[in-house]
Amino acid sequence: MIITLFIAYKLSKNKTGLEIQSIYSPEQKNFSKIFWLYLSFTFLATLGFASFILIGYHIKVQNLLSDTYIPLIYAFAMLMDALFAIVVGKFYDILKVHKKNEKGGLTILAIIPILSAIIPLLVFSHSIRLIFLGILIWGIVMGAHETIMRAAIADLTAKSKRGTAYGIFNTSYGLAMFVGSVTIGFLYDYSLSLLFVIVILVEILAIFLFYNIRKEIE
Repeated sequence: MIITLFIAYKLSKNKTGLEIQSIYSPEQKNFSKIFWLYLSFTFLATLGFASFILIGYHIKVQNLLSDTYIPLIYAFAMLMDALFAIVVGKFYDILKVHKKNEKGGLTILAIIPILSAIIPLLVFSHSIRLIFLGILIWGIVMGAHETIMRAAIADLTAKSKRGTAYGIFNTSYGLAMFVGSVTIGFLYDYSLSLLFVIVILVEILAIFLFYNIRKEIE
């Protein structure tokens, strides 16, 4: 990665003009309303995202597969993550060009809460086929987390505030992953039905926030 960055730096003729100026002023002192809406959206969308540790635990305790298959399933999930990260990233850029708006790519983020709400219904079932379908969707969502969810921060903030924005986002994201994993883990032991209901409600709230983001963009 370091070598790639070094080569890219050397090949860049104009090191100060690598990015088109944001529509927000470089002198922006405070974050915009849409940034805070987006931060709330990503927090809720991540809060209801089941971690693979819990999925692997479910497969183990329910004796659905041999222990040796769990790392292979994780490898499959990471493969889906890698493949679909490219796809969703490409669509994100296409939407920005199509809408002639640097925030136009945010539309594709709607898939995150929708798919995240479906995942627990599949991965916490007792059907291997449904679990693998859930793992496939899990990989797609994780790919979106690692690409467009983070890329959007750059499109919503001025250069002068971008480092702080990413710091706030990563703190919020990590907190959502922690609280979400603890909550889903507790609900797994307490009631799967309640787990499904709460995850779906959380993701519906995320979709509501996404709708408000869309209104701000338009």
